Amino acid sequence: MNSATNDSTTEGRLLARLQAARTSRTTPAGGRLRRAPLSFAQRRLWFLDQLDQEGVDYVLPVAYRLRGQLDVHALERAFCALVRRHHTLRTRFAVGADGEPVQIIEDPWPVRVEVVDLCDESGDADRQARVRALAARQAGTPFTLTSARLLRVTLVRTADDEHVLLLALHHIVCDGWSIEVLIRDLCALYAVESGAPSPPALPELPLQYADFTVDQQERLTGESLERQLRYWRENLVGLEPLELPKDRPRPAVRSGAGGEVRFAVPADVAVALRELALRHEVSLFMVGLAAFQTVLARWSGQSEVTVGSPIAGRNRAEIENLVGFFVNDLVLRTDLDGDPTLTELLERVRTTCLGAYAHQDLPFERLVEELAPDRDLSRNPLFQVVFMLQTASEQEHWSLPGLQVEPVTLEGARSKFDLSCAVAESDDGGLTGELFYSTELFEPATARRLADHLVLALRAMAQDAQQRIGTLDLLSAEDRDLILGPYNDTTRPYRDDVAVHRLVEEQAARTPDAVAVTDGTTHLTYRQLDEGATRLAALLYAHGVRLQDRVALCLDRGLDTVVAVLGVCKAGGVYVPMDPDYPDERLAFMLRDTDACLVLTQERHRARLTRLSDMPALLIDQAGAQDAGEVPVIDVGPDHLAYILYTSGSTGEPKGVMIEHRSICRLVDSASLAEVSASDVVGQTSNFCFDVYTHECWSALTRGATLAVVAKEALVDSARLADTVRSLGITTLWLTSALFNRHLTERPDMLAGLKTVLYGGEAVERSVADAVIAGPWAPGRLANCYGPTEATVCAVRHTVEATDEHRPTMPIGRPLDNTEVYVMDPTGRLSPVGVPGELWIAGPGVARGYWNRPALTEQRFVRHPFSTASGARAYRTGDLVRWLPGGRLEFLGRVDDQVKLRGQRIEPGEIESVVAADEQVVSAVVVLRAVGPEQHLIAYYVPTPESTRTGQELRERCRRSLPSYMVPTWFVALESLPLTPNGKVDRRRLPIPEATETDGYAPPRDDVEQVMADVWRHVLGVQRVGIHDNFFDLGGQSLQIVRITNRLREQGIELTIRQVMQHQTIARLSEAADRTSPE
Repeated sequence: MNSATNDSTTEGRLLARLQAARTSRTTPAGGRLRRAPLSFAQRRLWFLDQLDQEGVDYVLPVAYRLRGQLDVHALERAFCALVRRHHTLRTRFAVGADGEPVQIIEDPWPVRVEVVDLCDESGDADRQARVRALAARQAGTPFTLTSARLLRVTLVRTADDEHVLLLALHHIVCDGWSIEVLIRDLCALYAVESGAPSPPALPELPLQYADFTVDQQERLTGESLERQLRYWRENLVGLEPLELPKDRPRPAVRSGAGGEVRFAVPADVAVALRELALRHEVSLFMVGLAAFQTVLARWSGQSEVTVGSPIAGRNRAEIENLVGFFVNDLVLRTDLDGDPTLTELLERVRTTCLGAYAHQDLPFERLVEELAPDRDLSRNPLFQVVFMLQTASEQEHWSLPGLQVEPVTLEGARSKFDLSCAVAESDDGGLTGELFYSTELFEPATARRLADHLVLALRAMAQDAQQRIGTLDLLSAEDRDLILGPYNDTTRPYRDDVAVHRLVEEQAARTPDAVAVTDGTTHLTYRQLDEGATRLAALLYAHGVRLQDRVALCLDRGLDTVVAVLGVCKAGGVYVPMDPDYPDERLAFMLRDTDACLVLTQERHRARLTRLSDMPALLIDQAGAQDAGEVPVIDVGPDHLAYILYTSGSTGEPKGVMIEHRSICRLVDSASLAEVSASDVVGQTSNFCFDVYTHECWSALTRGATLAVVAKEALVDSARLADTVRSLGITTLWLTSALFNRHLTERPDMLAGLKTVLYGGEAVERSVADAVIAGPWAPGRLANCYGPTEATVCAVRHTVEATDEHRPTMPIGRPLDNTEVYVMDPTGRLSPVGVPGELWIAGPGVARGYWNRPALTEQRFVRHPFSTASGARAYRTGDLVRWLPGGRLEFLGRVDDQVKLRGQRIEPGEIESVVAADEQVVSAVVVLRAVGPEQHLIAYYVPTPESTRTGQELRERCRRSLPSYMVPTWFVALESLPLTPNGKVDRRRLPIPEATETDGYAPPRDDVEQVMADVWRHVLGVQRVGIHDNFFDLGGQSLQIVRITNRLREQGIELTIRQVMQHQTIARLSEAADRTSPE
């Protein structure tokens, strides 16, 4: 398929010709104009050229293979005649005295065909490689718009009777329809110049493109313009960008680097689609668009999908045969909300398209000016994805006298958009397609899968148009087999027949004198630990604790806690951890909600607990002096509860997660999370109210290792923690992501010599983990761990490797042994590889449910969709993830917690990664908060001790890497990020910056800023300009930037158009300006 001819859809041509028949008229100028304004479409391309004069995004390359005897001189004369016939081929562009661009038609110029002879090349493969290289050179060489020669012709001789004709034109003088006009005219003119008998006569052109631009300016005024604007304003209100999952962060400035994948729809499916179109009185284009938007909705998770589609823009008969830039882009916004049937969706698409066609006269560029979306050099305004379809009737076949002509598909695609899908009818009755994609955003495999999903969607439409789009199965048999097979092949034997404390008792019998627990000063051997826990169990029994009774543990970090946990389990009870540092209100709620039979605590906390609750208290620090008697044999099994752990709840009240013994055994009686042996020392860093304590405590004690309790004070001091790790001989360590980021930035040597280091709890800074594993102090294994409390500590783990691909985020990895993970769409069906969905976790690690919360339990713990076992359940995490090729998972955020600012969806983690990548920043958190009347992004960062970095410097760093709408308003330096007792960042305690004068008017601070403000004021026609006022918020338009930069240059201030587009305020531009002293 020739990509240059894809701007002419069936609807576009039919509508153009119907409208042309009604509006045919001849402009009086009749091609006599030699100077004219630019059309609206040309104005945008001219501005983009000013923005990047070395850019080649709008070079249109086409190629044709010519077989037969070619008269090269006749071909050259035909091109000269072509230039005489079409004024656009001899038009240059300049800036008028008023600062506005104009087009100037010059006299015809002699076209010289560059001939490259490859007949002497050794083999066909070499010749074809040279042809591809020459075509790439044609396409990759920019044009100079101030020259009237915006056409290049190269003829490559590959044999005596075979040539390849390479053409390149600038899009500002040509479009896809024009290519067909140009080749058709070229064939007729070649026939004349080569002396062919009875050559076809070309009719005189009644007008030229310059006449059209003048007429366009006159027509688009008054009520006609307002009627068009009113329609688009009403239909595009609240328009949001399409946010597809990306393989790489969106760059601050798009380069246009692209790739393409091809796909095909079989003839039988295409026939069924044509019949579907006829039944529902829609076009094949509308059917394809509905399928494409369905796929995009599934990939993005958005219920409204907007794509662009080019339309011919030739609504007058006398311009049908002109070469020029007439094509117009239509914004097609479809609402897919409510899970419509495919038939209902087709009706919605039909309404959208017909409404757009009826209002196609408004140029896209004028629409952009009117709606004034946030200007962003990283993406196209209003839409980022394009769809087009070319029918067989639109694909003309050319011939030259004595020659066969066939189009040649060119390689080396460039992408003006995130994605562009071009579909065409093929000779066999099927459909062929090309999906062009930005290689800055997507991997080839991602584009391949999206194209495959489009084919699946089209097949589904052909089979059953009454099905709902939510049930449309985009899952290929290959993906289904991978997800249900290798990706989840995790079943391994483990001790699923006992309670977890029995494993500790067995270990105590094997190694009674080995150290079980230490805090560096006091030690307990396995015998001492087991005996102490047994005495405590007897005492608990004597105080009325029976099988599955809840026992609240309100204890300080230390050896007592370990004894208490084990003792409660021995007594058959269920331990409920409660942190003494919790506020009274939270402790009172937990004591009340858990309905425990007693609270096990220490003397120093008794008075407070007595004040909060009348629950009986047992003091563990005095338990040794009490005579407990014998504890009876209590039959605690794997199905009994071991603990209830309270986590934050969305209602504001914590909820208790019920974990069974089997779930803990599944975690610790396996090496899939961490290989722990009797020679290891496992650091106990976690608060015992945090589920990671489960891993630290039980994995150590069931394996004969030593559990080393780390003092709370050491956890927040990098130097002290490093000393503690050394002095205690710790070999296995888990840190929350926040602590990992902090400590490993300050003391990267902390992990040297450690066997295993695990981190998790929230997203870690990718750069920190990469630096650790690539540095000289890397531990034996570094793993990124993911798992909600409801899945017993950890469900998925990724071992960080020095050879990890450079994705924007660190994968969370693969499921642990005896754990199943599924990515599910909103209807509860499997999401294909690469498509975002909610993470569901299944297997013996899944909790029983929430204590005293049956409705919430039923909502979050659902029937296992792929298991036949009685009572098998899966936990819905509410986390948004996707499968990566190869079976790893990537964490994307929360399903129900998206951050949105001025209509733009934002992943704070992407901004955090950019800020934290600065070598003088330890860690960073970005939040969206209301400051004054507006919502703002705020970046909180912890600088290194020797840092000299300012917030302004970090802001500039973000501007270099991120779109403007993702640059935080404030950068707040903190000595440390506030943490919850579980070691996660406590966002509620982040300080809110005070609004300053930057939120209102701020006058110029020096002469340069005053000059800038005066120029802005004059060009924009406003009374006052502050240094923090955004150019586009003041009503600025892209072309006015050219006038501003020209006027500033006259005042000795050098700024590029790109700088104004990027920085957009005088304060920022003042820093970027190359200035001489203004007069």
